[in-house]
Amino acid sequence: PVAPVLQRRATEAVALGGAQIAAGDLIIVDVAATNTDPAVYGNDAHLFKPGRQLVGRALRGGLNFSAGPHSCGFRPFECGDRSANNHLLAPITFGSALHNNHHAFPASADLTFNWWHVDPSSWIIRLLGALGLASKIHHPTREAIELRRRTRSMPALPR
Repeated sequence: PVAPVLQRRATEAVALGGAQIAAGDLIIVDVAATNTDPAVYGNDAHLFKPGRQLVGRALRGGLNFSAGPHSCGFRPFECGDRSANNHLLAPITFGSALHNNHHAFPASADLTFNWWHVDPSSWIIRLLGALGLASKIHHPTREAIELRRRTRSMPALPR
């Protein structure tokens, strides 16, 4: 059967589950098989129960849900991966579905690079900044965004 997969490259050598993975090796993750360990999720781990991922207020086991932003949507920036923006899901994911924007500008607190982008988390961050509760809030300039659209170069991360 067809199953969604994620591809990653190892950035350093690591031992995983008894296997040695060298830096640069391609790793393929079967998304359908993630988060199905009965020792962690119980005897019914094989059943689809998204609520079980919530532990307190933190989301655990999010790999299976992160496949969406890497599978479908628009890619205004060339990031060397499959990250995409899904404008319909952006409001209910607090901007997380603007994933290609995030990959293009990983240090940005605001992923709204066009008027139709909705990023509720950026509104909260801006409010915290206005109240003096957050500082060093980064947002790329219009020029940086346009340059990034035209080139494959990654922006320098702010200090």
